[in-house]
Amino acid sequence: MPSEFKSLLPEHVKLDDRPLGTGQLLDCWEKLSSHDQITFQKQYGDLSHLLKIRVQHACFQAMIGFWDPEYRCFTFDTVDMTPTIEEYESLLNCPKSEKVYFYTPIEHALSNFAWITQIDCQLAKSHATKRGNSQGWFWNELEAIFKKRLHDESNEIRLRILALGIYDLVLFPSAEGMIDFEAVNVFKNMVTLKINPATAILAETFSSLNYCRKAGRGRLRCCLQLLFVWTVSHMIEGKISGLVGTPWHLYSQLENFAEKHLHEVGRTTWESMFLSLRKSQFHWRSRYSYFKSYLAYCGEYPWVPLIEACCCISYCPIMVLRQF
Repeated sequence: MPSEFKSLLPEHVKLDDRPLGTGQLLDCWEKLSSHDQITFQKQYGDLSHLLKIRVQHACFQAMIGFWDPEYRCFTFDTVDMTPTIEEYESLLNCPKSEKVYFYTPIEHALSNFAWITQIDCQLAKSHATKRGNSQGWFWNELEAIFKKRLHDESNEIRLRILALGIYDLVLFPSAEGMIDFEAVNVFKNMVTLKINPATAILAETFSSLNYCRKAGRGRLRCCLQLLFVWTVSHMIEGKISGLVGTPWHLYSQLENFAEKHLHEVGRTTWESMFLSLRKSQFHWRSRYSYFKSYLAYCGEYPWVPLIEACCCISYCPIMVLRQF
């Protein structure tokens, strides 16, 4: 008889749930004309809707305990689920591309930042700073440039600055209020090389979940808005307090989720919902999950590598084929 398995993971996980504010970004979005907002969505997808989604940190405090860092999936009773490239890509509604992000040396960030904001490279260097483990620029400096460009005849720079702010403060958050070097490089690759950012966003999510689950503490430095939408869109109606009207799994756009709000519930309530999930009580696919094709292998290997802003991780999409 094999000996009883004992997990080496901490029994409890304590997450830092201080919110990373997006109020300044939303204020900038609302300052844009309707023409600018339409142009922004054509160029960058549905990024702006992330600014209006209210997440519940109690949900993450509860669900982190169900994360399996070895298999990169959540195990809710008999249900194994994980966010996928295709789900994130569909939610963001980014311009379609088969190109993925490859690591860019950090020293390129200065010239990339200068190109994005159209300021002198020496000025970009002089304003660069460091907070904790993050290097970059404070968002309020970019906000000042955004406001100066607000009435330019060309809208290219102001839209690019706002998109960069969403990439750095929402999709790839680091230190609070910081525009990080690594995320600048991801954004520059997206604009010039037309990469699919979903792979890097997903890699950031898995890396952050892995770190916090193994350490038993920490702060989820990933796009919490996408992770929250993904979670609730797979749960049955009535399971979440305040969920009324059209079932969330029938929504096909991020805008629909931004317009819906849930009553705040505590960690124990979320935990009891996750513990009681059964296959019959779970939506394997949401409306945004109906794709014509999906990535299952890397060559002959079932583990697909994902490169994020500053490291690499992999996941195994064939484990969750029912989501496709």
